[in-house]
Amino acid sequence: MKRIYRTLVLACVVVGALAAVSAAGASAAPHFKASAKGSLKGTQTGNQVFTTGAGEVSYTKAATTGTVTNLEAVEQEVAVKYTGCTAFSFVGAEISEAKYNLHANGEVDVLNSIKITVPLAGCSVTVSPQKGLKAVTYTNVSGKIEEASKVESIVSKGTGGICGGENKTGSYKGSNLVELVGGTVEWLAS
Repeated sequence: MKRIYRTLVLACVVVGALAAVSAAGASAAPHFKASAKGSLKGTQTGNQVFTTGAGEVSYTKAATTGTVTNLEAVEQEVAVKYTGCTAFSFVGAEISEAKYNLHANGEVDVLNSIKITVPLAGCSVTVSPQKGLKAVTYTNVSGKIEEASKVESIVSKGTGGICGGENKTGSYKGSNLVELVGGTVEWLAS
């Protein structure tokens, strides 16, 4: 009887230890942490360049907005409005608002179709919704997060003129400083 009791106690200890290790592993995932719920705003800190099969699209301003709904989260939705755009050497390009889901692990999802219109070239490029693109890195800067994108394998489709056809090798490079209005945000590696 003592032997069975010791075996049961040992089994319970092992199960408890495995549960503790699993819980520790689950909380060790990268995540975002905010001091309060509220509005996010972000400003461009570096050059923003999207490369398509037709060439480069650059922006002089990228304004990010979003809403913190959970104090700790593994992903965050944001919207970005791009202005001052030049596409394929044509000034005056227009870009529709982009909606992204940023994952703390470095992936990013494109949530809506993003249309780049180049009036002087008579053409446009559309980036369709896509998931699991890589990679985005995060750096904590005085209660704010600097997000730096170097995303590759973006699929887009051009129509008309020089905008070309489908492209599966697009890329996006840029960085933004994002803050919580009236609070702080940070990225935690674990």
